[in-house]
Amino acid sequence: MRIRMLTVATVAGATLLAACGSGGGSTAASPARHATKTGTTPAATIAVRSTSLGDVLVDVHGHTLYGLVNDTNGMSTCTGVCAQNWPPLHVGATWTTGTGVDRANFHVIGTGASAQLASAKWPLYTFVGDRRPGDVTGQGVERFYAVAPGGSLIKGAAASHPSSATTAPAMSGSGY
Repeated sequence: MRIRMLTVATVAGATLLAACGSGGGSTAASPARHATKTGTTPAATIAVRSTSLGDVLVDVHGHTLYGLVNDTNGMSTCTGVCAQNWPPLHVGATWTTGTGVDRANFHVIGTGASAQLASAKWPLYTFVGDRRPGDVTGQGVERFYAVAPGGSLIKGAAASHPSSATTAPAMSGSGY
């Protein structure tokens, strides 16, 4: 358990350092099909990207978007440590979709800075263990699954990664 927590802390720290040192620019490859955001609140750009699981929804950086099986009635249950490892996809009030992304499948949960985008009934999250565009290392970890363009969870085989122990800590208790 202790090794697992240290591994996640290292991954999270490296991710934060990389984000802080990036100068605000993105070097990630642009997905072929994408949606754009409008408005003044920096928020998610939704895209469709081909991965080892098939086509999935991704954020502006090409990182896979996940849904949590525990989120019932379209409400997010991922808080605390969970939200640190699975950051909610926050959005502004005004957003649009483009090719491959059907706006009718989306809605916003909450208001203001805590407004989170959901696809169908699934609030959307990214995973700190996904380092490159198209990674799906969070697939099947802690009941999170990649979200298909139509809004359903892809519950196929878990993604190839060394083990769940190296990608996320056990997150039982509050926040789940």
